Amino acid sequence: MARRAILIAAALCAACAAPAAKWKEDLDAGRRAVEERRLVEADRRLADAARAAERFPPDDPRRVETLQALASFRLSQGDAEAAEALYGRSSRLVQSRLGDSRPETAAALKSLGDVQSLRERHADAETTYRKALEVSERAYGADDPRVAGRLYDVALTLQALGRAREAEPLLKRALELTEKAKGPDHVETAQRLHDLAQLYQALGRPLEAEPLYRRMLAVQEHALANDPVAQTPYLQSVALFAESRERLDEAEHLFRRVVSILDAAKVDDLRLESALEHYAHLLRRRKRDRDAEGLERRAAFLREGRHRENGR
Repeated sequence: MARRAILIAAALCAACAAPAAKWKEDLDAGRRAVEERRLVEADRRLADAARAAERFPPDDPRRVETLQALASFRLSQGDAEAAEALYGRSSRLVQSRLGDSRPETAAALKSLGDVQSLRERHADAETTYRKALEVSERAYGADDPRVAGRLYDVALTLQALGRAREAEPLLKRALELTEKAKGPDHVETAQRLHDLAQLYQALGRPLEAEPLYRRMLAVQEHALANDPVAQTPYLQSVALFAESRERLDEAEHLFRRVVSILDAAKVDDLRLESALEHYAHLLRRRKRDRDAEGLERRAAFLREGRHRENGR
């Protein structure tokens, strides 16, 4: 009798272990296929892992891990609708398991809001981002600098909804939290200065944007002195601002500097493509069409290469 009970228990354990082994095999294989750009196989194995994970209890974290892996892959392949559905399921599972006062819940909601924003479903994104902000404030405390990113998410969505003025107090608060915690010369402070400066520029308040851009530039050149490539987004923003103020010599100097940094670092992705296109636009304005054509050809070559890579 005892032997029979032991055999039954062993059989039950084996039955429970089988889905877990299959899930892990498929998930690991799917992730390897993603890294190696074997996209058809990646889709199949990650989908198999998701089906295997459905056999786990609703509060099993492996279900969330699988949904997020599949959502990330689907998003990378341009299927934002499927990614949103998967991130939505994932966030509901995390909320159910952990509640509304944990960083993991805020992170899951942010992922969902990011896809909603990408799909230009900004009203839904605002609701999701506000929920992520509330959860972050409970998880970290309202004065924690980690809340600043969630404030930025809401503020950016408000701008997309045509409610830019409502974003100003959020971005000011994000700057205050970051500067208080990190100091005035920290790279995260530079990022928050950048966010607020761009808002003022969008609101047609350049006199308020200007000192923020200048301070941002000084901070990032100090904080990122050993990482010139990381400086380039800030430099490009100031170049665009200078161009908007008709300070074309200053703008050209900054655009040239951005391209030079990226070339020296052998960066040939979307960052260089964007810099070349903006620089070419400025040169067109300056009636230097031949110089602009050379930059435009380089940008087009990079864009075609990126499209070929994405289409593989």
